[in-house]
Amino acid sequence: MSLSENSHRFSDCEASNRGNGPISLHVPATAEIVLEGEIPPRIREPEGPFGEYTGMGPAGNEPVFVIKCMTFRNDPLFQCFISQRPPSESSCIRGVGGEWPLYKHLKYTLNLPIRDVRLKETGGSGAYVVVSMTKQFPGQVKQAMYGIWSLRTGFGKITVIVDDDIDIRDDFAIDWALSWRVRPDKDVYIETDVQAVGFDPSPALPSVPQHDPIRRVGSRIAIDATKKHDFPAVALPPKEHLDPVSSRWEEYGFQS
Repeated sequence: MSLSENSHRFSDCEASNRGNGPISLHVPATAEIVLEGEIPPRIREPEGPFGEYTGMGPAGNEPVFVIKCMTFRNDPLFQCFISQRPPSESSCIRGVGGEWPLYKHLKYTLNLPIRDVRLKETGGSGAYVVVSMTKQFPGQVKQAMYGIWSLRTGFGKITVIVDDDIDIRDDFAIDWALSWRVRPDKDVYIETDVQAVGFDPSPALPSVPQHDPIRRVGSRIAIDATKKHDFPAVALPPKEHLDPVSSRWEEYGFQS
């Protein structure tokens, strides 16, 4: 049954419907907590104390909500999560919710040969994007870069593309590809004067409000960390040898 076919029950707001408010307000009867109040125009006060997904605290002055009345159910549930320097609940949830839409966009909408997509928690699961792909021709990496940026503006301030032999869940593997498959003079692309990542503190001082136009403009960097020609063989034992040893790690007296 769709939501439109369900019968919704509403309750009157306490303050607004007792002559204390300019209009009559109604809220879902199943609401856990109801806050009634006003947002005075042209009034700003320091925000906080709350963390942001960037891993830093609030900055600048923001609009104020003046609470006039609060009502709640018996034993109400207040749902929230901690947003602080990653890793945190915030960065984890953002990553889980954001990786699949990006993967779907690249692989099925743009038909790119994508293997995996990772929104790194260090970037709040949005500012730092790593994608592995089976590159079919040189220009395809740029297609992936702009495909990432086309899904959501202000996305992928740092974007890295690697080959499909790189496990992008392994930070060491990513750094290895960046170290040995990149020529900085040819494989680094910088886009200037683009929409900044939300709440990015780098464009302006903390005293500048978040809605100030100066905070809307930023830049982004993309790094092509794929192989551009044949490389020497990787100096590692075969996987069929490594996996059995790894599975018996504790038998050898090591902590897994």
